[in-house]
Amino acid sequence: MIAGAGLGTDVPLDPASRGRDLTPVQRQILGLVLATLAGPGLILADDIDAGADGADRALLWDLLGRLTDRGIAVVVTAREVEPHSPSIVHRLGPRVTAAADQDTEVNR
Repeated sequence: MIAGAGLGTDVPLDPASRGRDLTPVQRQILGLVLATLAGPGLILADDIDAGADGADRALLWDLLGRLTDRGIAVVVTAREVEPHSPSIVHRLGPRVTAAADQDTEVNR
């Protein structure tokens, strides 16, 4: 199933595992696998790196990259964006600027 989803065979997800026994990262991986089954053009993933350490985040970003390599558009929210990840980052919330810049900042 995982290889058929285009994520390769190196994904750390045992098909015999029960959903309740999966780690948060394994749940995200399972969600990505299930999302690919219908051949979507777009996948949305919320809080993709919740409960993930550095190695898990690297794995998740790699898997997301594999999906984009297949031509699937991927939109995610994340707590951390790895510096080496090719991405467009839009941060939501108040913009932090130096006091001198606040006079010229345009609120959007």
